[in-house]
Amino acid sequence: MPRPRPLRRPFSPVDPYGISQRDDDGGQVCTIPVLDRGGAVCNVRNPTYSGGAFGDGVHDDTEAIRSAIEHAGVGGTVLFPATRPGESYLVSNRLEIKDGQQWIGGYGDGKDLQRATLSNRSGVGPMIVAEGVNLDQATTGCRISGLSLFADPALSVVIAMSSAIDWLLDHVRVVTTGSQFGAIAVRMSNGIPSARCQFRDCHIELRGPGTGFFFGADDLTPTNGRHLILGGSVKCTAGGTIGVQVGDSIQGTHRGLTAIGVVCEDYFETGFKIEQAANTTLIACRASSQLPGATGANLASGFASNVMILGGDYATNPGGSVVSVVPEDTLHANLALIPQSKAGTDGLIENLVRASIGLWASDTDLRFPFTGTGPVLTSPDGSHFRLTVDNAGTLTTTPV
Repeated sequence: MPRPRPLRRPFSPVDPYGISQRDDDGGQVCTIPVLDRGGAVCNVRNPTYSGGAFGDGVHDDTEAIRSAIEHAGVGGTVLFPATRPGESYLVSNRLEIKDGQQWIGGYGDGKDLQRATLSNRSGVGPMIVAEGVNLDQATTGCRISGLSLFADPALSVVIAMSSAIDWLLDHVRVVTTGSQFGAIAVRMSNGIPSARCQFRDCHIELRGPGTGFFFGADDLTPTNGRHLILGGSVKCTAGGTIGVQVGDSIQGTHRGLTAIGVVCEDYFETGFKIEQAANTTLIACRASSQLPGATGANLASGFASNVMILGGDYATNPGGSVVSVVPEDTLHANLALIPQSKAGTDGLIENLVRASIGLWASDTDLRFPFTGTGPVLTSPDGSHFRLTVDNAGTLTTTPV
């Protein structure tokens, strides 16, 4: 006789939002507010969709979830009822989010939020990708909320937001054993830039080398870029490389990121890396690494302009740097570096060697040893002068 099919969690066709639906323990399975966009609402556990998803972490739910995504269509909503501890929706291949779709999971709010967990153990990814990439067009207005994504073995990218416009990710958690190109990666694809994406209270845990948030190449159109990370964290528990990276010297300039209250912690090499990026602002962020020689914030190789680091704390272990600006042959324009932290063996600002400074204000700007090297300022006619200070407080400029 054939083996009996395991029982799924309850599904109520008369309650597609899952608001009053209860799991086996009597708890609600989906109470995160769903925006009414007029599209179809599809619960991945509904047997209508390829038999329905199990969410037990044993059975492959890829086809059931894909079926729900297809039935929801453009502008529709896909619901992922919360999973029990230790269980998940097991997927073995990428899931493509359609234009304007909402993917909503979990129940509760605030500290009591219980997310719906999706896990990928196949090593085939990304887990979530914008459908428009395959169509050479942007994917706009998507929302992912209340989902927890787990990838082991590592994926190069977990959430690939290529040509993503006006997306919202809130209360999303990503845990991965590595992410070469970013656990959450926002970039331009097929000449179509990403723009105006928001990340609210999103948390990434890197259990191996990789990058948390990555904002790649974009064009310089003022309406593009302009992304926002509000709160959230990147935790590197096993030697993660970078918490948040903006721009890439190979792929090109990224324009427009504001990060407010973002925390990078544990064992990263660089908390915030700004590389060939324009219009980047860090406000009240924090970087704290236990890895020797780590850097809190780093303006790396490649031209960076209109960068502001306001408030926050970027102290690292001895041998590390608070804010590092390198290399010497790079011209950075309009930098405002005003961190609050005073710690770090190399002083507040290390290796600030060449900058055209449009705004410079701090009570600690010059209170660190230059060891014979000071910042290079650019005069209105384009000449460069190195600024140094002696123990009496006398400033000296030397043409370079």
